[in-house]
Amino acid sequence: MKKTNLPNLIQKIFPNQDFCRKLVEIARIIKVKRNEVVYIPGDRSNEIYIVLEGVLLISRITSTGKGVILDYLGKNDLFGEEYLLGAKEGRWELVEAKKRSVLLAVSIEEFHKLLKIYPELYCQLVKIFLKRQKKLASRLEILLYRQVKVRLAALLLDLSRNYGKKTRQGVLINITIPHHELARFIGSTRETVSATISELKKEKLIIGSGRRFILPNPFLLEALL
Repeated sequence: MKKTNLPNLIQKIFPNQDFCRKLVEIARIIKVKRNEVVYIPGDRSNEIYIVLEGVLLISRITSTGKGVILDYLGKNDLFGEEYLLGAKEGRWELVEAKKRSVLLAVSIEEFHKLLKIYPELYCQLVKIFLKRQKKLASRLEILLYRQVKVRLAALLLDLSRNYGKKTRQGVLINITIPHHELARFIGSTRETVSATISELKKEKLIIGSGRRFILPNPFLLEALL
C-alpha cells in the first residue's frame, strides 16, 4: 500500500486534507497477520492506530481468563485513542486481527504535536471516542441478560444496527461471524450458540446465509428482550 494514497482515505476520519497529509508523513504502516495480537491489557503502547485494510477484534479478558469480544474494527476505524485524551494506565483491552490487516500507526507524542497545529480536530477525536464508548457499553449490557437466547438476540440486533444492510429478505448483518465468535461476544460456548441459532431459525426469527445472518423482522427478535 502506497503512502501517497492514504491522505484521501483517512480524510474520512479527519476532515482536513493538510492534517491528513502530515499525519501520513509521520506514520508507519504495520501489516498484521490473522490472529496476531496488536496489544494486550496492561500494555503501555505509545501509538494510535487507524485500520487501512482488514478486520480486527476488540475483546476484554474476564477473571476466568476468557476473552469476551466487544466489537469489530474495520476500514477507517481508529483505536488506541484514549491515550490522546489523557489516559495514564495501560491498555484495558486486547486487540487482535480477525483476518490479515494493515494499520497506520502514529506516535502519541507526534499526534499531539500535530493536533496543536489543528486544534479544531480535538472535537472530532472526542466524538470518535464517545461513539466507541457508547458502543462498548451497549455490548457489556448484553452480558447482563441471563438466558443465552436473549443475549444472542440482543447481540444480533446490536450488530444489525451497526452493520445492517436492508435486503428483500430482511436486514442482513453484513459481516462474517462464525459461531465461536458469537460465543465470545456473549460469554457462552460454541455448542450452546449453535443450538440457540438453530432454535431461532426454526422460529423464523433469523435466516442463515453462510456465516452471515438475516433478520426477517427485527421487531420480532426484539420481543425476546
